[in-house]
Amino acid sequence: MGRPKSFRNPTRVSLTLNRDTVATAKRVARRRRCSLSELVSQILDGHFRKNGHGRGRNFS
Repeated sequence: MGRPKSFRNPTRVSLTLNRDTVATAKRVARRRRCSLSELVSQILDGHFRKNGHGRGRNFS
């Protein structure tokens, strides 16, 4: 299985998360059988799409 498109051309995003949020995210990722970085990428993709940003746009 190849890498998702978002991992081939990543956009750098700085996030500050507390310990509880990271633990919850790891549990969700385990349940969904994906890596933590894939889960965060999916969340950010959905956020940007919902807020009217195009997929190919550079956010840096």
